[in-house]
Amino acid sequence: MSGLGCLLVPLRAAVACSWEMSRMKILHIIDSLNVGGAERDLVTLVDAFKRVGIQGAFYLLNENGPLRRLVPDGCRVFTAFDRPITLVDVASRLKPDLLQTWVADGAILAAVPSLVLGIPHIHRIPNVPSMQFTMHPRGDSFLHRFRLALLSADRVIAVSDTAALDAADFFGIEVPTVIYNGFPLVRAKQRFAGGIPEGRIVITSVGRLSVEKGHRFLIEALSGIVPSHPSVLC
Repeated sequence: MSGLGCLLVPLRAAVACSWEMSRMKILHIIDSLNVGGAERDLVTLVDAFKRVGIQGAFYLLNENGPLRRLVPDGCRVFTAFDRPITLVDVASRLKPDLLQTWVADGAILAAVPSLVLGIPHIHRIPNVPSMQFTMHPRGDSFLHRFRLALLSADRVIAVSDTAALDAADFFGIEVPTVIYNGFPLVRAKQRFAGGIPEGRIVITSVGRLSVEKGHRFLIEALSGIVPSHPSVLC
């Protein structure tokens, strides 16, 4: 094969892959669109996917929430609580290429439709499970069903190495694939328009103010750092 031919083969494959991706439909299953890390990540992801032609739809288990207004135009939202429709009905109607679940209840709910309809299922673990289910117990029966859902999923992903290793140990599953959270920084409001002042150190923490986020440890640490280090901004 000529040198040009060697270049054209992967190029054709890349174009074909891009074409297939641009026609992909993903049905996202989550509790709500309230203000939270997973919800914000989901809306950001769907918006980014839409920009490259990947269609997204939402199936909400419990309620809408303020982030509903950020759902990109053209993305359908189905609910299990207001004018309820089952996940099987939604998946049969939309014929998505992928089910992605963002909460444990969603993973359990999606397990059977995924198998029956032959739709691949990806679940995202957003936290350290051993800590999450200690802070918010769900019972042995629920954890057993969640474990079975994880075992049946085509892929399980986690947001950090710690979360992945903990999930593998806690549920007795293979170590999930790690995909870190992302955020389009170009859209973020800049506190320091001209950059961080020279000689200053900025300490920040991202996450809602709930006990499992561990903010108290940062606050305790800062109480001993800030008085003796005036260059620190937080």
